[in-house]
Amino acid sequence: MSNVSTNAVSSFVTGQYRSKAMTPLMVCHRLFWGVSASLGCLVPDVAGVEQIHPTYQYTHTLVAAADLDGGQYLAFPVTVRLSESEILVGYKRGVAHAFDRGADFDLLRYNPLTERARQQRPALHRPKINLQNGEFVRFANGDIACYIDA
Repeated sequence: MSNVSTNAVSSFVTGQYRSKAMTPLMVCHRLFWGVSASLGCLVPDVAGVEQIHPTYQYTHTLVAAADLDGGQYLAFPVTVRLSESEILVGYKRGVAHAFDRGADFDLLRYNPLTERARQQRPALHRPKINLQNGEFVRFANGDIACYIDA
């Protein structure tokens, strides 16, 4: 296990590190690779073999506030799947987190297969009312409703 030993593990657990320059993250990193190597979990880099790296998180920006003319505060997204190729996304669009009289509730339809989004117009707007915290509900008969705090 190279540099990592039970001494390093006990030092890590008790908070006494072997070196002042060694941080808990470094100890964990060394411990992980040492244990992986001892268990035979490390895969050698073989030419011609495709290495697969798992993705734990994927980020895709659907609406960028910087691209909007007005109402650049986007918050409280909610989603409901309409089909395999369509997800309805609703969100608040205004100028502040709270007390934002005149904030809209915008909708867009997102296709996860093509990764494309299109705005659903017109947006829900009520003068002098803060529309936020929407919730989609699918009823037993398949109808979808959206309840919004105002």
